[in-house]
Amino acid sequence: MTTRYLYFAILLSFTVQAQIYSGTTALGLSLTLNVTMNTNSDSLEMEFSGPSSGYYCLGIGSAGMNGTHIVLVNSNGTIAERELSHYNGGSVLASSITYRGVSNWP
Repeated sequence: MTTRYLYFAILLSFTVQAQIYSGTTALGLSLTLNVTMNTNSDSLEMEFSGPSSGYYCLGIGSAGMNGTHIVLVNSNGTIAERELSHYNGGSVLASSITYRGVSNWP
């Protein structure tokens, strides 16, 4: 009986520990991307930092443009998701993200 409880306690201790991974990279001269992944909440947080003029775009899951899933942040703070085609902007996808805009860039 004691062995079963110990086995259950060890198994439970491995499954309830959350792993949080984070990283930061510079994207050009004035852009920064911070990424945090939380395995406990099954979430990914991306923070784009840079000037408010223009737009930011991050491609995910491809080495080329065709079929790439992108997250596009416009200068007015709106976010869109698209799947790119060979030589055009591709198609708009249903949003799978939530976002919070912060305007404190100098």
